[in-house]
Amino acid sequence: MAPLLPISPNARRLLAEPPPIGAGRHHWLFRVAACLNACGWKVDALRRFLHEGCRRMGWNDRAGRTIDDILAKLDGSPPPAPAERLPPWPEPVPAKRQSLYRTRPLFDPEGDTQLEGADVLPYLYRSGELVCVGWAINHFLTVPREAAVRLAHNAQFVVADPMTAETAPNGSKRCKLNATPPAERRYAVIEFDTGETRTQQAAVLSALHTPDTPLALAVWSAGKSVHAWYYVAPLTPHQKLQFYRYAVYLGADEKLYDTSQLVRMPGGRRNGRKQTILYFEPEHL
Repeated sequence: MAPLLPISPNARRLLAEPPPIGAGRHHWLFRVAACLNACGWKVDALRRFLHEGCRRMGWNDRAGRTIDDILAKLDGSPPPAPAERLPPWPEPVPAKRQSLYRTRPLFDPEGDTQLEGADVLPYLYRSGELVCVGWAINHFLTVPREAAVRLAHNAQFVVADPMTAETAPNGSKRCKLNATPPAERRYAVIEFDTGETRTQQAAVLSALHTPDTPLALAVWSAGKSVHAWYYVAPLTPHQKLQFYRYAVYLGADEKLYDTSQLVRMPGGRRNGRKQTILYFEPEHL
C-alpha cells in the first residue's frame, strides 16, 4: 500500500509487514485504518486506500464488507450484522468421547512445565497485538502484548485471540465487536467440563491433536477442567467451524467458539491457586 497522506511510524511499520492469508488480515487492516485515522485521514480516503491495497495484494475477499465494518467501527456507527449464521450445535455423544479415553496423552495431566504466562504469551501473540487480560468476569483490560506479559502472573483470564481494538463502538472493552472474527481465529480453545478425571480429559484432548489442528498449549483451570489451545490459523473458516462442531459432538463447551470469551490465563492465578501450564509446544504455532 503506498501512503497518500502523512502517516505515523507505527502505521509505517504495519504497512511494511502485511500478514499472510489466514493470519489475521482483518485485525491488521483495522490497526492500519485506526493508525491512519489518528493521523487525520478521513473515511473516504481510508476507504479508497484500503480497497486499493486489498486489490494489489489479491485480498478480494477483504475488499467489501470487511472494510465497511472497519470504517463503521472507526466512526462509531453501528457495524454491519455478523455474516456468520451458525447451524445448531450437534448433541453431545458421551459414548464417543469415552471411546477416546484410551488415547495416549500428549502431556502429564498432573504435571507442571514450570512455565509462567510471561514465558508463553510472547509466542501466542505478536509484538504490539492487543490482548484482553481479566481478573474477574467483569474486571478486564485490553492492552498491548508487552503489558499483558507483565500482568499475566496474577490474572485469571485471557481472550485467546488478539482484540482488534481496545474498545468497541458501544464502549465495551471486550465484546464481539472488537474481538477477532471467528472465521479468522488463530486458536481454538477446547474444554470438556463433563466430569471426567484429568487423565481422561488429557486423553480426549490429545485425540483432537492432528497435523492440521496441532495442540499448542494445555492449561489446568485450578478447578475441574483443562483448557487446550489448538493452532488453527491456516484452516479455512469452514474447517475451523467443523473442528468445533466435532469437539461439541464429543461434549466440549460450545460457548468457547465465541472469540470474545474469556479462557484461563496460562500460569495465572485462581483464588490463589496456579493455573498450571501442563503442556506447551511453540513449534506447533
